[in-house]
Amino acid sequence: MRNAIASRPHSKWGCEPIADVAFIRMCSAAAFIAFFNDCSEFFRGKRKVSSCPMAKHRHRTFEMFDHQEEAAQALGSKATRATAEVGNPEEWTFHQLFTSRLGTVIHVRFKAIEEASTTAMSELREDFLKLADSLVNDSQVMLDFEGVRDFGVGAIDALELLNGKLKSKGSRLTLCNLEPAVQASFFPHRKVAENRS
Repeated sequence: MRNAIASRPHSKWGCEPIADVAFIRMCSAAAFIAFFNDCSEFFRGKRKVSSCPMAKHRHRTFEMFDHQEEAAQALGSKATRATAEVGNPEEWTFHQLFTSRLGTVIHVRFKAIEEASTTAMSELREDFLKLADSLVNDSQVMLDFEGVRDFGVGAIDALELLNGKLKSKGSRLTLCNLEPAVQASFFPHRKVAENRS
């Protein structure tokens, strides 16, 4: 088809003439055949429509969902390989985190942080690094923000470090249950723009 397009004459203004009905029919027929093949594969069960929920809140780095079920479903729907065994997450010890297993997903929750002190941020960064080291390749991790009221720049930097380490292992991280104030801290430019208007 590329040769047909390249060999077609152009008008003096650089536009292609509309009068070539045979060429238009050829393109239409090719598009119809491709569409028909896709439909027939779908109806025969060879091709399925993806039921993976889109991230509710678009972020350049993180996939954010309103609810735990949505985040878990997103992880499960895009898992390409069987998740390797990682041991018992309930036995892992952290300063600021709890870990457990929900099916094939590693569920990570925060302990109550009394104040965003330097010590707490240092412990959180240490916990994220320890978590990344504890997980095997192709892990599915859901970070649950239930009960978290404040999540500052230092904590987001530590979380980005965790996300980078997980991605290097072929693992995936989703975030869920973010309070509006916590969610806003992930979008500082949006907050500034809203304040200006």
